[in-house]
Amino acid sequence: MAISEEGRKAFFESYERLGLERVKHDLLWTKGIVYVGGTLENQNLAWDWVRMKEAEQMRAQRTREDVLQLKPAIWGVGINLNELWRRLRSRSKTGEHR
Repeated sequence: MAISEEGRKAFFESYERLGLERVKHDLLWTKGIVYVGGTLENQNLAWDWVRMKEAEQMRAQRTREDVLQLKPAIWGVGINLNELWRRLRSRSKTGEHR
């Protein structure tokens, strides 16, 4: 039996309330019995949500790192303009305009 879109949204909202760490811990250690629900469909849906949240965290972390990269220079600290330019070009190619 497939989970409907409304059911999927309801599960995702409940996972949001529980938090990423609790849902992931439940899946890893109890196979989703405690919080997620033990059925294979619920487990797969929860793993999809975990992957989605982890990808969001990685994107947020990457954008924080891209703001400014400092490197040691002769007169103190400088900005690595070559790296900054390379990242800006790669972002424009992938469509990450912000």
